[in-house]
Amino acid sequence: MREVIQKMPEPPSPATAAAWEADWMASLLDEGYLDDARCAESYTRVHLEHKKWGPLKIKAGLAARGVSGTVSTAAIQAVPESDWQSAADVLVRRRQHELEDHQDRVVRWLMQRGFPQRMVWTALDGLSSDAAQPNQDS
Repeated sequence: MREVIQKMPEPPSPATAAAWEADWMASLLDEGYLDDARCAESYTRVHLEHKKWGPLKIKAGLAARGVSGTVSTAAIQAVPESDWQSAADVLVRRRQHELEDHQDRVVRWLMQRGFPQRMVWTALDGLSSDAAQPNQDS
């Protein structure tokens, strides 16, 4: 909602600014244009699918936009754990060529993208177990 307030046009007069802002916000809420939960779910989905951000970075992004902790936690928990892990796995495969010489750099990069340490290590373990298994398709 903070972003909406920042984007509102200037009130007719400074003396009526607070009442004018409250009227606008009430109208937007009544019409269903403002919904923090829907916004948080959309933000979470888009940033996971398109930017491959982890849950920690997404939660920080929602907090920076003024979304409450309970709403952001609910939006993050709505995404299955397997989707978060899948995104971490994709990112590890993307940087696979660096792992032999710079594993610490890859781990830091994944954590900066918002993945908890357990997901990072699971992704790394999954990559090494994939490499250890012989290819059965041949």
